[in-house]
Amino acid sequence: MTIQGDVSHGGTQLLTRSNASKYALGWLGLGSYVQPLTILDNLPKPNFWFGDIVKYSWFSDDKKRIEWETGQIMGVTWHPEEKRWLYSVNWTESTNKNQGFTYPAFDDCLTDDSDFKLVAKGKFEGCQ
Repeated sequence: MTIQGDVSHGGTQLLTRSNASKYALGWLGLGSYVQPLTILDNLPKPNFWFGDIVKYSWFSDDKKRIEWETGQIMGVTWHPEEKRWLYSVNWTESTNKNQGFTYPAFDDCLTDDSDFKLVAKGKFEGCQ
C-alpha cells in the first residue's frame, strides 16, 4: 500500500511524534515517568522564558539599601506540588560585589519569580 493510501486508513498515526515518543519511552521503561508536551496546555503560562533577562532585588540588612542582581533565564520548571513555575538563572552582574561573589554565576537552585522584574525578552519562542 502506498503512504497516500495508508493515510486515509490512519496507519501513519503510528509515526506521529506523540505516538513515537510514547512507544520509545515505553520501550525504555520511562513511559510512566515522562509526561507528553501537551501537559503544558493545562498549566498556567510561565511569567518568564528561556533567554529572558531578569532583575532580582532585595533589601540588604547589612548595607541598609536595596541590592540587585541581573541574570538570564536558563531553565523553566513546573513544580507540581507547589503548583508554580521555578527558574534556573545564570546571574551576570550585581551590586553585591563586596561579598566575594564572581559573575557570571549559574545558580543551580531553582528560584521562584516573586521578586523578578523583566529587563529584556529572550529570543527563544519555544512553547510559550
